[in-house]
Amino acid sequence: MKKIDELYQKKMLEFGFGREDVCSDEECKQYRAMLANGESLPDNVRQSTENQDVFLRRDNTEISQEEMFKLMWLYLYNNVATIKKCILFLTAIVAVLLVLGIIMGVSISNSFPAY
Repeated sequence: MKKIDELYQKKMLEFGFGREDVCSDEECKQYRAMLANGESLPDNVRQSTENQDVFLRRDNTEISQEEMFKLMWLYLYNNVATIKKCILFLTAIVAVLLVLGIIMGVSISNSFPAY
């Protein structure tokens, strides 16, 4: 369950629903001591994956359900717009290839004499 919560927190940060701040040196010492004693870290604190001596504190900003709904629609729209652009690009490539195929087919058929 903790892994799911970490993934959820990571996605919330990715979507801009919070932020992560580096803990102070004193707090980092305290959290290192907690880990050395086998204690678990508080829910809003995690150890950095790049530097094991640094700890990060998550600060989830409170956001209303309506604001979250609007933001999620914006993210979805952004994804749909990207898919639309990709489809348009692939359609243009297919059209160019079809035209080239027709031109090559006509030029090859003209190079053989008709009987």
